[in-house]
Amino acid sequence: MMTDFSKLPLKKNLQENMKSLGFQNLTPIQAHSLLPILEHKDLIAKAHTGSGKTLAFSLGILNKIDLKTFKPQALVLCPTRELVIQVSEEIRKLSRVFQNLKIVNLCGGFRIDKQIHSLKHGAHIIVGTPGRTLDILQRNELSLQALKTFVIDEADRILDMGFEKDLNKIVRFLPSKRQTLFFSATFQDNIISLSKHLQKNPNFVDTDLEVKKPEIKQVFIKCEPSDKIHTLKLLIQNQKIQSSIIFCNTKQQCQLVANKLMKEGYSAHALSSDLEQWQRTEVLTLFANKSISFLVATDVAARGLHIDKLSSVIIYDISKDLDFHIHRIGRTGRAGEAGRAYSFVTNSDLQAITMLENKMNLNITYTSYKNQNIEKNKIIPAPMSTFKILGGKKNKIRAGDILGALTSKPSLTGSDVGKISMNESCSYVAIIREKALSAKQILTTTPIKGRLFKIKHL
Repeated sequence: MMTDFSKLPLKKNLQENMKSLGFQNLTPIQAHSLLPILEHKDLIAKAHTGSGKTLAFSLGILNKIDLKTFKPQALVLCPTRELVIQVSEEIRKLSRVFQNLKIVNLCGGFRIDKQIHSLKHGAHIIVGTPGRTLDILQRNELSLQALKTFVIDEADRILDMGFEKDLNKIVRFLPSKRQTLFFSATFQDNIISLSKHLQKNPNFVDTDLEVKKPEIKQVFIKCEPSDKIHTLKLLIQNQKIQSSIIFCNTKQQCQLVANKLMKEGYSAHALSSDLEQWQRTEVLTLFANKSISFLVATDVAARGLHIDKLSSVIIYDISKDLDFHIHRIGRTGRAGEAGRAYSFVTNSDLQAITMLENKMNLNITYTSYKNQNIEKNKIIPAPMSTFKILGGKKNKIRAGDILGALTSKPSLTGSDVGKISMNESCSYVAIIREKALSAKQILTTTPIKGRLFKIKHL
């Protein structure tokens, strides 16, 4: 079993890019799946979020891409538009050594006519949700006859969401000679059945026994429903929590909790299906770059999101679906880091908690913050502040151009600049909060790529 990326039979430029990105050792899922993938074999792999599966199938796609053939050569299906965006960004990062590689996202939340228009100019890789992809296929606006690789990511979630019929219809548009890769958190009967229908002699990969289980300490806090907000603020204060996802069961509750936190001076924002796609993307960008401290979310954020070094999650409402509880706590304790999951438990949750004890083999004891007082002036602001630059990839702007403009004056150094995120029409740059005014002065007076762009301080 290989453990080193440098030993893989990858194209030279891909190998050099992996080295420049700092990749050295393979994760278990990569070690077991990459050789079969690179040998163009079908594969069904048991892989959880954060295991490194996206990199595995992305390298397989990129290693055999033909840039001269401006037709879709790979189709990756994901259960949600959030995951579509994440997967395509990962592929873009890995493919930065390829000139003129085009990736098109097909998912809801964006205008279908714009997606169809983008396809008319050709594409190499399609990343989409089953519903939107099928819609465009049935309109005859997408041909997949040059397809080499078909990937179903989080296959169990796709089936749970009722997309099996869509999958079967999509397959009719695919060439019979292709590589088909399945990645699923489980090997349930419906996954195996679908594999038999879509794959040919697949390799099976299950690394559960090898993967080091994430170190997540679960803490259960007993409280009354009317005391939850008070308990939340005490928890943040006592544990000195600087960043966390707070999970609620309804979007109304999300907004209520976010509003109450913001009223008290906390840096918080609600994330739910009520937001437009661009708003959701913007909120997630601000949370990931530490310009928002607390993301109050429904289960739209419970699966498929990857936030680096998230030390804790807070379960404000216990989910009646215990699988969702597991997905929620899985947002922390990733990539070998330790994590904590704090769950608020009321009397109405006790039956679900008993089931959770059995399901996760837990021996739950409760803590309480009853009769404790909140100390004033203990709220820590988010460490970063974000500027939105109304110019992006279509303006030929690169992250290095933004960094160069910001550090062209002595008032800012590279260490003052955080994450730089870019899309087609705009860019986001995080600045250490104390240096926000200096950054604003620079961005409003210093050209990027020879021109001044409008900016917004978010």
